Amino acid sequence: MKLTKYIWTRKTIHLSASLLPILYYHFFSRYQFFIITLILTLIALLTEFLRFKNERFACLFYKVFGKLLWAHESHTLAASTTFIIGALIATALFSKTITVTVLLFLTFGDTIAYFVGNTIGRIKLFGEKTLEGAIACFLMSLIIALMIPGIKLWQGVLGALVASVVELLPWRIDDNFSIPIISGAFLQLFTHI
Repeated sequence: MKLTKYIWTRKTIHLSASLLPILYYHFFSRYQFFIITLILTLIALLTEFLRFKNERFACLFYKVFGKLLWAHESHTLAASTTFIIGALIATALFSKTITVTVLLFLTFGDTIAYFVGNTIGRIKLFGEKTLEGAIACFLMSLIIALMIPGIKLWQGVLGALVASVVELLPWRIDDNFSIPIISGAFLQLFTHI
């Protein structure tokens, strides 16, 4: 797939979403971050509702953001909406450390998987997903896990493995939602072992 300026912009926005977990880690309590993600979720859902139900709003929305959306997002939730819903649910279910970790798995691991898979990936596994992209996602997620205080090495390895498998598999569920929820559930389980 050709890396157009719109894909670069989309992936830059995806990476910039890492500011949310970084700010959460340094400045906000779990309760405060839950309220922040709840407000962002409500704004995103209102935007989605208006995009699908109000023709004038939809025209404006697509004029501004249309080229940044994947084709399937014209009839489903935008990735930004599934990201913030995933962040909200992760915040509600998991510890601060785990939520920060899995949101960084998503923002960095998913992005590196995309770029590696689309530039040097040769071994296709599922559709456009490649072995090289999955390995890049695993390595990036592992580096992230090792940088987060409170995550043990073996937990980081298993959490990174789960995140890269979830990113790789051809789910119908957007990985902006599935990566933080599924890898978060496993990491939460691993902390009790």
